[in-house]
This record gives sequence, C-alpha cells and structure tokens, in this order.
Amino acid sequence: NGVIRKSARFIGKSSHAGLAPHKGINALNAAMLAINAINAQRETFQDNDTVRVHPIITKGGDAVNAVPADVSLENYVRAKAAPAMLDANMKVDRSLRAGAMAVGGRVRISTIPGSLPLVAYPELWKIYTPNAMAVVGAGAMGNRGHSTGSTDMGDVTQIMPAIHPYSGGTSG
Repeated sequence: NGVIRKSARFIGKSSHAGLAPHKGINALNAAMLAINAINAQRETFQDNDTVRVHPIITKGGDAVNAVPADVSLENYVRAKAAPAMLDANMKVDRSLRAGAMAVGGRVRISTIPGSLPLVAYPELWKIYTPNAMAVVGAGAMGNRGHSTGSTDMGDVTQIMPAIHPYSGGTSG
C-alpha cells in the first residue's frame, strides 16, 4: 500500500473542569469525534482497495482537572492505488474538520507525502523466479501477493519497472 502521513492539532479553550467546564472548548472531545467520524467512513472504502486508516492520539491534554485545549492526533492513510489513497485522505480530512466543528474548536491538519503504492512488474517476476529457485529451491519459494504495509520501493516502481521480493530468514 501507499501511505499518506497526517497529523492534526485540535485547538479548544481551556477552563477548569470542575468549576467552569462550560467556559471551555474541549479539544479532546473534538479529536474523539473525529476518530469516530473516521471510523464511520470505513464502510465507504472498497475492499479491493485495501484502505487502512489508523489514527492515534499522541497528546490528550495537560491536566486532568482542566478542559483540554490542545490535543494532537497522528494518522496514516494507506491504500493499494493512488486514487483510493486520495479518496480516503479527503474523507479523513473531512472527519477531522467535523470533529473540531462539532465542539466549536479548530483543527490544523498537516499532510505529509509518504510512499506511493507498489506496482510489481510480472515480466521481472518471470526472470527472478527461476533464478531464486535455483538458489533456494522450489519448496522455499512463495508469492505472498499484495501487502498492506508501505515502503518507499513503491515510489521506485512508479517510475521504472521493479519488483520487491522478500526472502525468509534462517532456521535452527
């Protein structure tokens, strides 16, 4: 899968959680609503696109007795092809904005290009396979198919024919 890296900083307004929570804007609630909105998007992803979206909260506030005003979230958006990555990325951005909007807060979204999806060239596999079998034997060969992880080798395969074979380790 290709990957787009995202971070979001939810900005609210701090106030005392016991005395005046009504004077605050809870950035943690905004982040949690955003995560729930992202989860609500999952049924819109096509199975064959192998979309993976997995956010985490990296900062959830500063003190337990204060309405959180500064909350950070990190997220990867992965997919098998660039159009699916872009579609999922747009849905994640929309979800992040919705979380902030719901509580009256703000969100700053940073999108960082990651890696493009890997495209394996069958012609190169036809050359690689008999040579690898000669070294490790046919019984030690396999094709694991599409992987949902991400690698910068995807960038290489977008500009030139390439493959990304793996080999097993040792035993004993």
